[in-house]
Amino acid sequence: MELRALKYLITVAEEGNMSRAAARLFISQPAISRQIRELEEEWGVSLFVRKSQGMSLTPEGEMAFKLARKVLSQALDLENTMKGLGSNRPRRLSIGYIATALPGFLSKALRRFYDQYPDIDLEIREMNPVHQVEALESGDLDLALLGTACDSLKDRFEVVHLAKIPLGVALPDHHLASLRKSVTMSDLTDEKWITLDEKLFPGRKELIEKLEQSVGQALKIQSKAQSLSEILGRVATGAGIAVLPMDVAQLPHPNVVFITLRTPRIYMYQSAVWNRGTEVPELLTLIDWLKEAGSNYCSSDSGKRKT
Repeated sequence: MELRALKYLITVAEEGNMSRAAARLFISQPAISRQIRELEEEWGVSLFVRKSQGMSLTPEGEMAFKLARKVLSQALDLENTMKGLGSNRPRRLSIGYIATALPGFLSKALRRFYDQYPDIDLEIREMNPVHQVEALESGDLDLALLGTACDSLKDRFEVVHLAKIPLGVALPDHHLASLRKSVTMSDLTDEKWITLDEKLFPGRKELIEKLEQSVGQALKIQSKAQSLSEILGRVATGAGIAVLPMDVAQLPHPNVVFITLRTPRIYMYQSAVWNRGTEVPELLTLIDWLKEAGSNYCSSDSGKRKT
């Protein structure tokens, strides 16, 4: 068994799709498929359930996925430690982020970091919040940029808020309300709603409850999406509408319009999360630059109406 095969296993599990995993790893799909098949034959277990719409882990695959991340993390730690002997400077920092962080402020901080520390390999990985937290716990990430951090994370990690983002409403562009500049929740009580899956984006349940309390009735939840791009795609089809942080409007969203949620006025955050006691000067410098970029990040800009 090679470490490369474990990396393939992890990537396929994270992507849930062989072709996307192959694209992310810059290899052919047959090559990654062959590696997964060889692992299954070597271990005598099935790692994935293969379906027409993608792949999901079997119970054995879940166990292999968790252990593989630990093994790879330990291997990277060994490599970095050996390469770093005689020097206190890290050779690699790994950062997880949700899609809205990159155009919002992460890219600005990364540019400064690359200029200041050209010899440090910065790995950035788009991941949902739950997978970011798991990667922090396993040591596979040095820093997580996961949107609003749940209160429970503050007991286990260092957490700082980088930017404050107002909530808005995403509507299909043929919706009558899409012509308005702002709406209230009371205007939308009869709508069908799409939300992000609580299992991957913790805090959605509490947000929905807060919105329901503002109108005194339950919202009609039509479906739950696994990613920001998926929720935008569903809104575009007219399957429903969604309440999202207004910085999501920076992502490609054909046939979707963002408008201000006037009442209730609710804010979410872009947060940085990392393990206590693992800070190195370069990581702390990056966090300082992220805070600076976040403080200059204008909420009104992120909330502009876009089509």
